Amino acid sequence: ELHERAFRGASWRAREEACHAAAQALLTVPVEALDRDALMERLAEGLGDHRERVRHAAVGALGLMQQRVGERALRAPLERAMARHSVGAAATREALEWP
Repeated sequence: ELHERAFRGASWRAREEACHAAAQALLTVPVEALDRDALMERLAEGLGDHRERVRHAAVGALGLMQQRVGERALRAPLERAMARHSVGAAATREALEWP
């Protein structure tokens, strides 16, 4: 719950650190133990943040998620999440090196 509030916090620093914490979790916690869908939703929100640092942190965490679960498992759920949050798909595809 605390992490959830940080992702949606008024402070851009809190949102940035929430993305960094997600990246750290992806590096240290078995991926099966994470709620990937919820994490993807929050990171998709981060992709549409008005602060560049938050967007970069979200892309970094999504890149780690792609390494852990594979592009195939990530692509469709992430594109749905991005559509819900009106995030530009072209920039995200480029950042994650999708065709």
